[in-house]
Amino acid sequence: MDTSPQPSGTPQTQTGAAPAGVQAAAPPTAERPEGQRGRRILRVGVVLLAFAAALALLAFLMLRTGDGRSGLQAKPIPNPPLQYDYGTATAANGMTLHYLRTAPANVTLNVVRDNVAIAPYYGINGGFFYDNSLLSMAIVDGVPAAGDGSASGGFGSGAENVKYARGTLVWDRKSEQLSVQVASKAGGARRNGPCSILGARRNLDEPGPRRDLA
Repeated sequence: MDTSPQPSGTPQTQTGAAPAGVQAAAPPTAERPEGQRGRRILRVGVVLLAFAAALALLAFLMLRTGDGRSGLQAKPIPNPPLQYDYGTATAANGMTLHYLRTAPANVTLNVVRDNVAIAPYYGINGGFFYDNSLLSMAIVDGVPAAGDGSASGGFGSGAENVKYARGTLVWDRKSEQLSVQVASKAGGARRNGPCSILGARRNLDEPGPRRDLA
């Protein structure tokens, strides 16, 4: 069938059918926000799970030795102390307390910058600390336990009970007297001669013999 010629510049409209078996492509549809949020949550979950698995593996490797035993083994003590008693007691609230009992003259103060369970000492941890700074008094013969050897020692050396005056154990070797005093610095503690001073965490109103804390 002949068609009449179209004027030049006039758009022509053509019609026709697509070949058999070929489907016209549908226009792309925008992804719903719910789907994007779900994929984002899934990715975050996978990252967190991988991070937790890495931490667990690191902890396992740190706590194991070559023979498969736990890595937290107490370090050997060449000459362990003998003049002490170990025991347990039950507090009024049902908590089990573990204690070491010895003469105050057998006690000294040491700084342990490690897990106290594997430290090569027989003793107890006491006082307050923050990072590597001692916030409670820990003084032997006028020298802070974590200081530079001087009487002042500097902040965090154990020269003072930081911020508050607290209950403090004082062992006076000259008079052989153990006392609990409220003090903020060594100058505020009463003693007659060389002594060991430890800012303790024990409640001063707690009943019981004071010597058991040495």
